[in-house]
Amino acid sequence: MNSHQVGLQRLSRSMLLCVVFVATTSLTTGQTVIFEKPLSSRIANYNIKVTLDDQKKHLDGNMILTWNNPSDDHVDELQFHLYANAFKNAKSTFLREWLHSRAASSDSSEPGESPWAKGDDDVWGWIRITRMEVDGEDVTERIAFFQPDDDNTDDETVIRVPLTNAIPPGESARIQLAFQSRIPKCKIRTGWWHDDFFMMVHWFPKIGVYEPPGVRFVPADAPRGRWNCHQFHIATEFYADFGVYDVEITLPEKYVVGTTGLMLDQRSNGDGTKTVVAHAEDVHEFAWVADAQFHEATDVWRSPADGHEVDIRLLYQPGHGSVVDKYIESTKNTLDYVDRWLGPGAYPYPNITVVDPRAASGAGGMEYPTLFTGGTVWWAEQLFGDGLRIVEMVTIHEFMHQFWYGMVASNEFEEAWLDEGLTVYSENRILADLFGENTSMFNWWGASASNAGLSRAGLALSRSKNDGSIAEPTFAHWHRVIGINMAYNKASLMLKTLENYLGRERFDRIMRTYFDRWKFRHPCRDDFLAVANEVAGENLDWFFDQIIEQPTSLDYAVASIANVPVDEFDEGLSQYEFEAPEKGEDEGEDEEEGEQDEESKPHQSTVVFRRVGEVVFPMEILVEFSDGTIVRETWNGQGRVKTFQFTRPAKVVRAAIDPDRKVPLDVDLLNNSLHIEENKEVINKYTLKGFFWMQSLLQLFSIFG
Repeated sequence: MNSHQVGLQRLSRSMLLCVVFVATTSLTTGQTVIFEKPLSSRIANYNIKVTLDDQKKHLDGNMILTWNNPSDDHVDELQFHLYANAFKNAKSTFLREWLHSRAASSDSSEPGESPWAKGDDDVWGWIRITRMEVDGEDVTERIAFFQPDDDNTDDETVIRVPLTNAIPPGESARIQLAFQSRIPKCKIRTGWWHDDFFMMVHWFPKIGVYEPPGVRFVPADAPRGRWNCHQFHIATEFYADFGVYDVEITLPEKYVVGTTGLMLDQRSNGDGTKTVVAHAEDVHEFAWVADAQFHEATDVWRSPADGHEVDIRLLYQPGHGSVVDKYIESTKNTLDYVDRWLGPGAYPYPNITVVDPRAASGAGGMEYPTLFTGGTVWWAEQLFGDGLRIVEMVTIHEFMHQFWYGMVASNEFEEAWLDEGLTVYSENRILADLFGENTSMFNWWGASASNAGLSRAGLALSRSKNDGSIAEPTFAHWHRVIGINMAYNKASLMLKTLENYLGRERFDRIMRTYFDRWKFRHPCRDDFLAVANEVAGENLDWFFDQIIEQPTSLDYAVASIANVPVDEFDEGLSQYEFEAPEKGEDEGEDEEEGEQDEESKPHQSTVVFRRVGEVVFPMEILVEFSDGTIVRETWNGQGRVKTFQFTRPAKVVRAAIDPDRKVPLDVDLLNNSLHIEENKEVINKYTLKGFFWMQSLLQLFSIFG
């Protein structure tokens, strides 16, 4: 019996106990309970029943939302996201930003066209509320679209609903509504693909977040709170309150279904359809996927620290059996790592669902509470096998979102870096510890690549790296490469640079404290920085202000090396220095002897380092002399240049700044070192590597005739 069969047996036992527990609690309390003590404030609680017509690509749903007013205000208006209207036509803010980013990006070679073909009605999607009641009052006619972020009156992704009776402080409202939706063709995150695959996210009317005074950027002395309910943008994704979800999905029986939370039941309706019953607690989104061709594999992870178990369910595509172990082992490795890093029980949920989506569907590499989608390139897996770690990278990345997005619920519309930056940092770190710093992404036939190196290259090679700051609202980065650079690359490299500066032990205390203090809440960057300063025991504003608040780059370089023999320096320059020496028969021997004499002479050497970028950061430097002596110095990084002078019985042959690569935020490593002589060993090394790869490619091509 293999590990997956064992896992299936254990999962079946676990699910049986769960069903018994559910049946018992349903009879006694009328509801399912996962956590005896709520993990969050449970502000937004949903009970949804929806039916999928897979032929017409339609959803019909009814929803009861219990919303708890978290403030001391009398809230006289409700605001909702209608995400699916981003795909209603080409005039939505989402699609206009898509087209504009393609056309205007300095990093894109071709403008391209909308992924939703013009004139093809099959690809479009929308959502409409057909009836809404608030505490029994019909408010359907009051529903109004508005655009809080721009002047695009064609965008219909946000609505406001004025109320006759304001919701008192600390009280709740019962919102009943019916909705219909046309599911778009899946190009980004959500929709259908090949008629029998459905990735359903942002699929129901979702209430915005009401932020009371003192929450995030609402001043503590503000007279009242405010709604935070942004339009759907190309560069941003999520922000919602935690709650409890009870969802029933009716769809054709042929589909294998995965959902957020626990799937409690699948009952046949006797008419070719079935109803899936799911329950989730202390989550801020509910996603589900249905595919007629999914295969399943299961396993169970147990915490070595406290015995906590997590059931792992993998839904994968036919022909992808070779990557099943990669998906499951990467999930278990991440749970192991986080259990040690952030603490036992850091992942509190009883299950995780991993989805291997349809190829080219646009549904891969996305995160939702207790469910995420991975991704694989089948031909690359066949060619490189364990030498390529795309599956591992995507799995670890998306799973780490369970923590920095799923539990620490920052506002991704405005500050995506608090999720993506922390997630990329975590991904790079885990991959390096599992597979080696320099081989964490690729290791095949002598060639290797670092996953963290890809993050650094992404920032360093982009022409847009200084076009915006991390602090600017992410949705304002309509140029999508700016958003990627700020939220993913620059933020993750900033964190790694800070780790190297503080040391891993002190940095890890910051990360654990931030996670423990802000999980199941809504932090902003001020909250993260406050934790960093508190736990580090020093004020780090000098670091964060430069990198987060300003459109800056960190770049230091070796400017020059000069060696002058001491005797010549003391005597000064004579007229003979300008005359060319005569060449004789023994020129070669004389030159060699002269070089040896030159090396052994006392020299006065000057090495100049330069700060090329705007960011000031303390740097280590290394100076190597011709007799093999190495001297290390430090520079506070201030000023534009720093000069070091040495008088020694040898000359300087090499100088480097940040020789141990402790500052990955440096955008140009090519100027970090300087040799005064050609390094033939390096040239020979890469020449031989070039010949090796040429030979290997010729052998590969010969296989195909």
